[in-house]
Formats: sequence, structure tokens, C-alpha cells
Amino acid sequence: MFSCAPKYIEDSGDVAEAFDEKFANTFIVPVKSMLDAGVRVVYEADRDVYVWSELELLMGRKDAEGKVWGPQERVDRVSALKMITRWAAEYVLKGDKLGSIEVRGFKIQKQIWREHGRRAPFRGQRQPGSRERGHRRRLPGRDQGRGPGQGRLHQPRPGSLARRDEVESVRDALAKHRTIASIEAPATLDGGDVLVLGRDVLVGLTPRSNLSGMQQLRALLIPFGYSVRAVPVRGCLHLKSAVTRAGAQVLVANPSWVDPALMPGWEVVPVDSREPFAGNVLWLGGTTIVAEAFPRTNAALARVTDSELAAVPAGELAKAEGGVTCCSILLRNS
Repeated sequence: MFSCAPKYIEDSGDVAEAFDEKFANTFIVPVKSMLDAGVRVVYEADRDVYVWSELELLMGRKDAEGKVWGPQERVDRVSALKMITRWAAEYVLKGDKLGSIEVRGFKIQKQIWREHGRRAPFRGQRQPGSRERGHRRRLPGRDQGRGPGQGRLHQPRPGSLARRDEVESVRDALAKHRTIASIEAPATLDGGDVLVLGRDVLVGLTPRSNLSGMQQLRALLIPFGYSVRAVPVRGCLHLKSAVTRAGAQVLVANPSWVDPALMPGWEVVPVDSREPFAGNVLWLGGTTIVAEAFPRTNAALARVTDSELAAVPAGELAKAEGGVTCCSILLRNS
């Protein structure tokens, strides 16, 4: 028996660059080939993950950008379930005590998959023995309540352990104004990684927000007519460090940190190269709040946006990669 970590499928693009695509499509997590050869393979994880998202990787073989790697290595749902139940129990020499799949329970699992589709998360499932890991320091006060959804707020679950104590108090305060829907452990989702563009919701995949957090948010918002998709982020802590909405159909972005091509239909104002953190602004309809420390980008934005710019001092926030969106929770009057 072998254990195998699906997470390496997400790195196939890097492997292809280092070697070639044929190598990446052949040798990265070749679970199906091992199963066909009579080898039992069990699920392995060494990070704080949502197990159903990992099984999605095994079945779909898609990276964060939607590219499929090694499609011949896709596993079926029955095999994926056995990898986390029966076979896993045998792997730890407890096949007589753990890992059974009752017939009725398996039928329920299949029904859930049919109803929600291949990518649907299973909310509220905590993995036995999972450990939450802290990440980089985060600026106190970044928004803990987000979201569209007809009178609902979707409360993130911070990726930083230092921020978890804030969740309950913020939830209590917001519950007076909106119905609250929460992201459940072990998924993580920070408000700074959620960008709402009309009915299109972008979630940055960062050290603070993982794939399962995005999937839980998708399951919560799809019934209200929203689309939710992941966006790769590089070089910064949060998606909204790289791009934010600055007008009715205008974005301001740092193209070194996020690809503007992932936001078709929007006019994108690139930040001045000397002001890499200028991509964080707060659009309020007729007014857009910007940081006064970025005059070059603000001048370019003023020539394009239909909103009036209001410059505010935000130098202290910037020291912790914070911006003008960090200390705000916006509630629309209904």
C-alpha cells in the first residue's frame, strides 16, 4: 500500500516548467495507474485541508487555473471514498475497527454529489487529528464579515490563528443586522481575499484562504445567483492587495500580483510601478476612498473612474500590508 497527497497536482504547472508537460502529465500523483496495477493507495495530507476538496483534485485533476493535468490518472468516486475509509484503515493497521462504508451511508454520499455537483464541499466536516497552523502576521481590524446574498452576511474563517478570537465578537455584532452564514473548519477564508464584482465573486488563493474556503462560499452563494471562482495571487498577502473595484466598471490592479485577464469586461487601471500597493481602494458608488500615499496611481485613476476620489492617510496600515478596505464592513440599506 502507498499513501499519496493530492496537493501535488496543484504544482503540476511548476513541474512542467522545470521539466516538460509530458513529465508533469505522467508522473504527478499517478493514483489510477497504481490502482490498475493492483496497488491500494490511501489519501495523505500534511496540511490543514478540507478533505473533500482534496478528493476533487483526485477526481478532476484540475489546478487553481482550471487546467487538467494527467487526465488518465483521474479516480472514480468509489475509489476516492475508499482512499479515506477502508483502505486508509488498513494502512494504519486498524481495518477491523475503522473505515467501513455502510451501504445506506454510501447512497447518501452519492445523492449529495448528484445534487451539488462534482465540486461541492461537504460543510462542517472536521478531519480527525487536523491541526490549524498560523501564517503571516495580519493587520488587526481587517473585515470579518463579507458578502452578497440577500440580507445575509458570510463570515470568513481567518487563516491566521491570531485572528480566530475576533470571529465570535464580530459575529455577535453583525447578527443584529443580518443573518450570518459561516465558513466552517478546516476551511479558511479571509475577507481580504474576497472581491465582489456584480454577480461574479473572486476568491484569491493565498496563505490565508484555501480552496475549500472558496468552495464553501460558492455553495452558500450559488442559490442567490452568484458565481464564485478562484483567482491565483502571487507576491502579496491578499487578493485585495492586488486588485479592487474603483468604479462602476473600473478596477485598479497590480498586474505583477494578479492577472487582469482573469477579469474580462472590466477596465483595469494598472498601478504605477513605484506604487505597488496602490491597488487597494474602497468603492462606495459615487465616492472611491484611496490612500494619499499613491498620488501617481490616483491621478491615473481619476482620469478613468466615474467616482470622486477621496484621499485619506493610510501609511500605518501599509506597514502591515493593510489598505483602506481592511477596517471596513459595508452594509447596504435594504
